[in-house]
Amino acid sequence: MIGTETRIGDNRDIRNHAVIGAQVTIGHRVKIKPKAMIGVKVSIGDDVEISDEVMVGVGAIIGSRVKIGAGAMIEPGAKIRDGEIIIPRALVS
Repeated sequence: MIGTETRIGDNRDIRNHAVIGAQVTIGHRVKIKPKAMIGVKVSIGDDVEISDEVMVGVGAIIGSRVKIGAGAMIEPGAKIRDGEIIIPRALVS
C-alpha cells in the first residue's frame, strides 16, 4: 500500500506487504523489503536498503547509501546520516 502524494524514484524495489504512508519521498535505487512500514512525511535518499519488518516513524529523514537491518525501529523525527548502517532490531531516535 502506498499513500497519496508519495514520490518514488527510478529503479526502486518495493516488496509485497510493505506499507508506505502519504507524502513520502523515496529516492532512486531504493529497496524496501516485506512488511516494512514507512510513516507519513518520511524522506528517504538514494541507494537505501530497508530490510524486513522495519518501522520508520513519521517525519524521519534517511540519508543516501543507508542500510537498515531487519526489525529496526526508526523513531518519529529521527535523522540518519548518509552512509550509516543500522543493525537489526536497533532503536534509532
